[in-house]
Parts: sequence; C-alpha cells; structure tokens
Amino acid sequence: MTEITIEQWKQANLVYSELMDLTVSDALNQLSQMNDLDDGLKSLVLTLISSGNQPSQYFKQQVGTSFKIEASSYIEFKPGDQVDGYELLEEIGSGGMAKVYKAMKINADSPKPVAIKLFNRGDVSSILQSRFAIEQEVLSGLSHPNIVNMHHGGTSGDGVPYIVMDLIEQAQDIDEYAITHQASLKQIVKWVLSAAKAIAYAHNNLIVHRDIKPSNLLIDDSGRLKVVDFGIAKLMTQEDSPQKTTIMALTPSFAAPEQINSGHISVTTDVFSLAAVCLALILRELPLPADRMLKSCLGDEEHIWQLLKTRVKDNDLRNILNHALQQDPVKRYSSMGLFVDDLSAWLSNRPVMATPDSRLYRIKKFAMRRRALFAALSTLLLMFVLGIVLLSWQVDKTRTEARKANEVKDFMLGVFSVVNPDEAMGEKILAKDLLSQAVAEIQSKDFKSLATKSELLVAMGQAQLQLGLNQPAKASFAAALAVNPNLVLARLGELKIILAEGDFSAAVDKITRLNQLMDDDSMRGELLLLQSDYSINHLKDYQLARSQAQRAQDIFDTQQNFIGHLNAARTLANIMYIQSEPLQAASYLEQQLVKALKQLAPTHTVILAIRNDLIDLYNDVGDFKQSIKHSSQLITEIVTVLGEQHPFLIEAYISQAGIYRATGEIDAAKTSAKLALDLSRQLNGEKHQSTARAVNFIGVLHYVDGNIDLALESMQHAASLYEQSLGEDHPETWEIKTNLTAILNILGRYDEAVALLEPVYKKQVAILGVGHKSVIYSQTILSRLYADVGRLGEAQIMAEAMLAQAKSELGFDHPLTAGGYFSLAKIYQQQENYPAAIELINTVIASESWDDNNERAIGTYNTLADLYADNNESLLAMKFKEKSLAIASKVLSEDSPRTLTQMLNNFEFYLATGDQEKASVVAAKLTGIFSRIEAPNEKLLSRFELLKAGLEAFN
Repeated sequence: MTEITIEQWKQANLVYSELMDLTVSDALNQLSQMNDLDDGLKSLVLTLISSGNQPSQYFKQQVGTSFKIEASSYIEFKPGDQVDGYELLEEIGSGGMAKVYKAMKINADSPKPVAIKLFNRGDVSSILQSRFAIEQEVLSGLSHPNIVNMHHGGTSGDGVPYIVMDLIEQAQDIDEYAITHQASLKQIVKWVLSAAKAIAYAHNNLIVHRDIKPSNLLIDDSGRLKVVDFGIAKLMTQEDSPQKTTIMALTPSFAAPEQINSGHISVTTDVFSLAAVCLALILRELPLPADRMLKSCLGDEEHIWQLLKTRVKDNDLRNILNHALQQDPVKRYSSMGLFVDDLSAWLSNRPVMATPDSRLYRIKKFAMRRRALFAALSTLLLMFVLGIVLLSWQVDKTRTEARKANEVKDFMLGVFSVVNPDEAMGEKILAKDLLSQAVAEIQSKDFKSLATKSELLVAMGQAQLQLGLNQPAKASFAAALAVNPNLVLARLGELKIILAEGDFSAAVDKITRLNQLMDDDSMRGELLLLQSDYSINHLKDYQLARSQAQRAQDIFDTQQNFIGHLNAARTLANIMYIQSEPLQAASYLEQQLVKALKQLAPTHTVILAIRNDLIDLYNDVGDFKQSIKHSSQLITEIVTVLGEQHPFLIEAYISQAGIYRATGEIDAAKTSAKLALDLSRQLNGEKHQSTARAVNFIGVLHYVDGNIDLALESMQHAASLYEQSLGEDHPETWEIKTNLTAILNILGRYDEAVALLEPVYKKQVAILGVGHKSVIYSQTILSRLYADVGRLGEAQIMAEAMLAQAKSELGFDHPLTAGGYFSLAKIYQQQENYPAAIELINTVIASESWDDNNERAIGTYNTLADLYADNNESLLAMKFKEKSLAIASKVLSEDSPRTLTQMLNNFEFYLATGDQEKASVVAAKLTGIFSRIEAPNEKLLSRFELLKAGLEAFN
C-alpha cells in the first residue's frame, strides 16, 4: 500500500475546501470532472467528504502538526488574546470553521466567565459571514432552559466574526457524559426528551437546527442538557436561508437522508438526527453506515432496522426510533412535538403512537392537587353506614348477613359509648379522637368475619381522609389491606395519600395493582379521575386529562352516580382554568351547582367544594362580587345547618379572608383568618395542615400590611407545622418555604434565603417538572435572590427562562407570569439596564387584567417610579410615586405600616430631588398620623425623625 504523504493530504484538503459549499451530489459530480487529479488524490477527497468532519479538523487529526496552514487563511487565537473587551482564557471546543473559548469581560464590575465562538479563518467568505449572522439572529430569538443563551455578537478588530454566549460549566458532549456516568436507558431517553423539547421550541419559532449530533448536545456539571451550535440553522422566515445542505453543513453519521440527497429540509430533518443520536447513545456506537454519503443512504433503512431488532429490547422504544428514523420524511413523526409525546409516554409507561393498537400496561397516577378538605361527625356516621353497605356485597346468605350486622352494631355501640357523659367524664370528644378509638377497637376486637373487620377499617380510613388526617388514614388502609390485600377502596384511599405526599415512584405499583383488581367498572371512574389529575399536574397533557375526566364522567352517568359526575365536573373546570379559561370554568361550575342543588342538600360535601372552587375562580378573574356572594352563602349554610363549630368552616373562613385581601379589606381578612385558625386549633389541634394554612395566611396578611417581622414569625411557625403534619417534601411545605424565602429576601438575609430555597427548587424540578406553577414561583424568588447576592448572570438566565415558561404554561394574565416580569425587571435594574426594566413593568400595567384597586398596584407603581428615577426621568418618577401612595391610602388606609412606608419613600424622594414644598406637605401629614397612633412602629418613626431633620437642614 502506497504511503500517503503530507503534501497529498494538504492537496486533498485544498480540493475539499473548494467543494465544501456544494451539496453532496454536486460535490461528487464536480470531483469526477477534475481530470487533472489522479485517482489516489480523488480517493483522499472522498475520504474527507465521507468523514463527517470539517476539513481543518479532520486534517488536524490525520496530519497533526507536520505543517501549518498558511497564515493568510488561518488566524490563531490563543489564551491571553483580547477580542473586543474580552480576554480569552482557554480553548474549550473547535470545529472546522470556528473555535470556542472561555473568556472574561475585562474591567467588569461582576466578572462572570462566558463562551466566545470565533472564526479561525481570516478570509471569511460572504456565505460564512451570512451563516454567522444567521446564528446570531437564531440565538437572539430563543430563550429556553435547554438552549444556550446568546449575549451578543460582533466582529473583532481583525475582522473576525464572533458570538458571546453563556459558558456551560464543565460541559461534556452527551455521548462522553453518558459513558462517564454509566447512564441508564431511561436517563438517556430523558436527555433526548429534554433536547426534543428544546428543539420543538426552536421549531415553534420557525427555526430548524439541521446539525443535531452528540457534540452539539452538551451536559453541564449539574446534569442539565443544553443544545448548542445553531451555526447552520435554517430560518424558515428567511427567503434566502439555505434550502439545501452543503458538505460543510452536515455530519454524515447523524444527517437525515434529505440532507445528503439535497432534498427539502424541514422539522422532520431534526427528528431524524435526534433519533439517530438517541440510538447512538443506546448502542455506544455510530448508528448509520460509514459510506452512506457515497451510497445516497440506500442502505440506511435495513441497517437501522437490524440494529433496532437485535440491540433495542424494549418494543415501544424500538417502534419510536424506527418511526423517527424512516428514510422518507413523510413517514416520520410530522413534528418534534409528536416525538416528544411518544418519548414522554414511554418514560411514564403510557401507550405510544408508534406502536399500533397498543394498550395500557402501566397507567400512572395523578400528581398533587389540593382539594378542599371537608368533614364532620355526620360524615363519620355516613361512613359507618357505608361500611355496613359494603358488608352486604360479600353476603349471599341471610344468616351471614345478620351475623355481620350484629358485629357492626356491637362495634358501633362500643365506640359511641365514649360520648356518654358517664364515660367521657366531662372531656370534649373530637371527631379525630372518636375515629382513633374506633380504629383501636376494630384492631383489638375478635371479629368472626375478617371481611367485616377489613371493610370497617376502610370506612374509618375514608372518614379520616375526609378530615385531612392523612397519616392515621394511611395506617387504617394499611391495616385493612393486611387483612384483605384485594380491597379496591382501601387501595384507592392509600393511593390518594401517597400521591398527596408526592411519592410518585411508590404510586406506580399501586396503580398497576389497582388495574389488576378492577375486574368490573364499579370504580373505573374514580381511577380515571386520578389519571386525569396526574396528567394535569405531572404530564401537563391537558388534552389527555380532559379526555380522561370526560370518560370518568360518562362512566358515572351510566352508573347514575351523581356525586361522581360532580367530582368529574370539578376536574374538567380545573382543566379549563389551567388553560386560561377561568370564566368558562366558572360558568360550567355554576351550571353544575344548579343541578346539584336540585338533588342534594346545600351542605353536602361536593356542593360546598364546588362553592369553594367558584370562590377561587372568581377571585382569580377579579369578580369579587360573585366571590363574596358564594362565600356568604357557604358560611351561612354551614353555620345554619351544622353550627359554628363545624370543620367545613375552616376552609370557608380562609377563602373569605382571601376575598377581603384581594379587595383591600386587610383588617376584615385578618378577622376571617383568625376565625379559621382558632377553629382549626380547637377541632384539629396545632399540628394539622389546616392550622398551618391559617397561620401561613395570617403571615401573608402581615406582609401585605407592612409588618415584615410578624410576617416572618408567622411563616416560620407555619413552615414548622407543615413539616410536622405533611412532611418536608410535601408540595404545601415547599410552597410555605418559598413564601418564607421571599420574606427573608426582603429582610436582606440573602444567604439564609438561598440555603432554604435551593434544595426545595431542585426537588420541585425533579418531581414536578420545569413548567409546574410551583416551580415557576420558586424560580421567581430564587432568581431575585441570585441577583441580590451578586450572581446577576445566573439570575438573568433563570428569570428569562422562568418568564418564558410562565407565558407558555400559564398564560400572560396569570399572577405568576406578572411576577416573572417583575423579577426580570428587578434584575435588569441591578444590571443598570433601566429601559428594559421599564418596558417589562409597563407591559404588565398595559395588560387587560391589570387593576389599580388592589394592593399589588402599590408595589408596581413604586417599582416603576424607582426605575424612572434611576433612568433620570424625575417627573415620571414623581408621578408614579404619588400614584402608588394614593392607592395605598385608598386600599390599606393612611395608618397602615405599608402606607406609612410609601409616604416615607415619597418624603425621601422629594428631599433627594430638592422639592421642599412637597416634602413639607408630606412631613406635616406624617406628623399628624404619628401623633394619633397609640403605639407607632419604632422603625418607621425613627426613619421619619431622620427625614424631618433633613428637611429642617434644607430650610
């Protein structure tokens, strides 16, 4: 075999450089017409074409440093060089036309490493310049947590184009990372799913990546995937965007057949390439024939199918990849979103579209959604009756039925004997105590029928669950299942508690077992509702959730189960609300309420729950007239029929407090919240979630009223109660900790706040997913914290990603989306990008849902005023400061700490701008207010005295 010389490699490289802007077919055709080249040299060029590497990179690998490329066509950047204000620190990546360096902004206040992508050629062609411009345009229009963020682009003093991007710390190509960390099959699919969602987002923004390969899918040091290198992306909106793929712009081992064969490029091109990456990660080898470019991909399908058939054992995953890797683009998934759906379905053991006529083999569960917890002693009696009815299902002889009835009668007489004055000895017997004694009685009693014992335990568990006594209920269901493992009602109750605790992995086996036990459709509707809730809260697949809830309602209607019908209606209304249709949801529930009142008592649990749902919906859309109507009816009906000491009143009072807060009646809100707290302590004790919820709400009201210290004290107590009653990993515990973090942030205790919230946020992301509203709320607070501790780059990335998620998942008018705008504006303010921050706040104020008549407007206008002041627009700053004070005085009263704080802010502003006349007016007003308050806030009074001294110094 003839040895290939350096000069031959060099000549082949030069020929390749002439061909690399052509399509494969055109390049091969032109190469065949180069009659001045010998066959050996042509063979070397063919090797370069089929190698899948850019010529400079391949040449470097093959030839090493035996000679250097001429300086006229190659610019060598090295650590220490400066490029437009950035110092290059080290090379972290390279391709054929460009290199990527870690760099640092020179003389930056808060230096943070970035990545800079630079051409390594001086003679940059117009085509390459165009592609670099396209990459800048592509990246500037994308904001996704799994796509690298671009800061800006430009041209160096040497005429070399560059792009400044986020630095992905300790990044590894996905294939290297998978091998290093011994990634499981599921982990590989999860990474591919993350990439698919990011690329689907790009597709929705009319961008096709066109070069998806392992080196363009990076994993950072925290295991998060980032899609990089949009250098050859196709902008569908640009008429001059390249329609066909050149040799330089593809990687043969992962390119779709239409790229190699000069066909039409579309979103299905990326589907093929990403599926090829997935297969490569699974096999740990290249998935396509090495000579496919030269054979125009004719052997692709057979090669792929043989690999799938022999190396991919899971049938559904094999079908998914086969569908995505079809040679004909029309036969693939028509969108990346459909690929996402099937990957998600595979991960959650749901049926996939790629498998014909597939059936459910593992139906997962619902994620946490808090329902109103209503219960009472009357409900307990109903549960006992239900227990007796359940017994009759097992009876086929009259004598057996009579024996069981006698056992139940004796049991009930024994339990209820504790309410006899002689037995109770003057002690008040609570429902939870009565249930606890009942369970103990069942456990100790020697029943002749084990069926009687197990079904009574189920009845007790259901009553405890209705009262919100989750842990005792869990123990009752476990005791029942220890007697009879096949009790569907016990397993349903157990599953509800497990899901409320957020233990999804444990729930998988429970649901599988339930499906095995459900040999008839008597409980099928209940299971479908659980599936619907799971689809809502965990999968965020609202179409699937709606279908499941509707099927459940159809089953309930067939069974003439009106209560089940109403529960399904509540789930359907919740889906409407989540999909930004609160008015439609309220209208639908109003219709259901009219039907329910014709058949059920006004104090029936499900009617009270519907009224509570309507209160929340009307509060959300700002229709407080309707909220107050339902709240008043709810409380009146409970008090009239059930008395003033009924557990149903706890949630009713908290809902009422929420209405008063929204309408600015803070004192009335505090009264209602205090009623809820006192009643919960009386009926449930201190360590109960209803007590914790009331304490938390009181903390929120203290915050609204400006009493930050009291707010902190209440929320710390509430967090402790939630941990004791629900556990530290429960969603409600996470929520209160997030609220607590916000208070610590206000008090300037940033490090303490970060240490509290970071572990909560990581758990939420792992369990709920990035689009969940609880995760978005935590991102909002955490991004502010990062900004406050000087981590501005991280703060901006997180806040921008959070706002994009909020707009996508929750809609523009959702309160959390508004919070996202404020957080990002605050970060821009700290970065001194005042115009961008002002634009964000004005966007919120201009929305249709904006309302000046609530406490949220106070902070909003004050924030806007501060931004205008920072931007040296004093007149506008003064206008919004005064508007904020006017709303505070109207909504909260002049004497409230928050209004006084706003007045002091205005006083300080007038002094700073030299407006002594207005400062004097505010000073006189404050003097009058402080003189009539019996015990004024010491901090506010001290601040006033200092400002007044400043005014006197002016005079």
